[in-house]
Amino acid sequence: MPNDDGASIDAPHPCSPARSPLPALASFDLKGCRGGRFRAQAITSHTPQPGDIVSCYFPFDESPKRPGPRPRPGLVMGLRHDAAILFLDVAYGTSQCVEELQPPDLAVLAEEDWKKAGLHMPTKFVIGRRRMLPYVHGFFRAEKRGSPILGSLPAPTLENHSGRTT
Repeated sequence: MPNDDGASIDAPHPCSPARSPLPALASFDLKGCRGGRFRAQAITSHTPQPGDIVSCYFPFDESPKRPGPRPRPGLVMGLRHDAAILFLDVAYGTSQCVEELQPPDLAVLAEEDWKKAGLHMPTKFVIGRRRMLPYVHGFFRAEKRGSPILGSLPAPTLENHSGRTT
């Protein structure tokens, strides 16, 4: 499916795992999530692209289909469409142990870079810890501009990210 620029947004990132069937939105546990009755409503703002950093409720490993308790940065690695919903392949972001990288992790350490990316501090993205999340209000937090997109990494950073710092 093409985006506004005519480029395909279904193309996986080279480090993306092999495609598997997308889970049904009904299989995600959105009960009790913030957002009340709108928690499963699709977000209609600008569609994130690979390399964008989003504010998401990244799920715990024990409950991969339930939003996590607090928003954290996530790095969009790819996009996939199901019949009615967009799914984002999101890598986990943390400010803990940012200088301890395991390939293919990516760290944004330079203040100029993390500020441009919409982050508040140096951040590490754990590329090996990713989830395919439905692009709905229960999993993503819209910021002041009405979009969950915080910023983005420069394209070369994402393309050459194997254990790289910026």
